[in-house]
Amino acid sequence: MQGLLFQPVWNYNRSRFDYPLAQSRIGGMWIHMRLVIGIWFIIINLIGYFVMSEDKRKARRRQERTPERTLFLLALIGGALGVLIAMYRWRHKTKHLSFVVGIPVLLFINAVLYVYFLR
Repeated sequence: MQGLLFQPVWNYNRSRFDYPLAQSRIGGMWIHMRLVIGIWFIIINLIGYFVMSEDKRKARRRQERTPERTLFLLALIGGALGVLIAMYRWRHKTKHLSFVVGIPVLLFINAVLYVYFLR
């Protein structure tokens, strides 16, 4: 089977289905799904950090900016930590209530989902 291979197994200790053989076939190699999620976490947070930093640089130079929707989308798909770190590191969007409240909420949601999929 190409792509993702999920074979659910009932875990009586946790009273839920586990996916012990969840693997992804990338470049002919079988990689454990936890590794794929870990790599995703690192890459998407780096992207979030650099996009937020670049938006701050563009704001200083009065150039065309990155839409707020894009910054929230990056945070929503797993990059909330990177966006939050860049937000306070560069003091960018820290006066916008939607960012001050929204990004930490998305970070909490990201954390819950990462913990769920990595345990």
